[in-house]
Amino acid sequence: MLEHLLDEYARSGMLPMHTPGHKRSGAFAGLLPYSLDITEIEGFDDLYNAKGVLAETMALAARLYGSRRAYLGVNGS
Repeated sequence: MLEHLLDEYARSGMLPMHTPGHKRSGAFAGLLPYSLDITEIEGFDDLYNAKGVLAETMALAARLYGSRRAYLGVNGS
């Protein structure tokens, strides 16, 4: 689900006026998927109070690794 939402946002043509500073630019194409690198914006949940797509992603990761919980890191690009 998270990947689908990120792909949809990347194709939307939305000009980001928020972090990250690279503005999803293709200048570094091939190094990282910058078009999918966004901050917490409407429609993408809240990392510190996850109830939507981030909560689902962390639950899937916990199941994958056989742990009670899993957390997503936000180290930046």
